[in-house]
Amino acid sequence: MSQENVEIVRAGIEAYNRRDLGGMLEHASPDLVWDMSRAIGPDRGVFGLAEFRSWVEDLWAAFAAIRLEAHEYIEVGEQVVVPVTAHGRGRDGIEAPPTPRTSTRSATVR
Repeated sequence: MSQENVEIVRAGIEAYNRRDLGGMLEHASPDLVWDMSRAIGPDRGVFGLAEFRSWVEDLWAAFAAIRLEAHEYIEVGEQVVVPVTAHGRGRDGIEAPPTPRTSTRSATVR
C-alpha cells in the first residue's frame, strides 16, 4: 500500500505543476485538512477542502509560472513526506513570495 500512497502523492504534485486542480484533488477526502499553523506569513491557519482549493487558486493567480520540485518521497506508514523546492515567477504587478523556496510537505493517505 505504501508505494501506492507515494504514487498518489506524486500524481498530485504533477497535477499541481500542470495547474490541474481536479487532478490534484482527485484522491482528496472531503474532510481534507491543510495545516498551515506553523507557516510564516498571512496564510497561517488550519483549512478545510474549500479553503485549500481557494488558496491554491489564489496562489496560481499570483504566479505566471510555478512548480514544485520534489526531492524525494519518504514513506512513513500512512504518511508520505516530500521535501520540495517551489520555483515561480510572479505576474506583472502582483506581489508574489520569492522563489525558490524550500519546504517539506506531508500527506496522509488512507
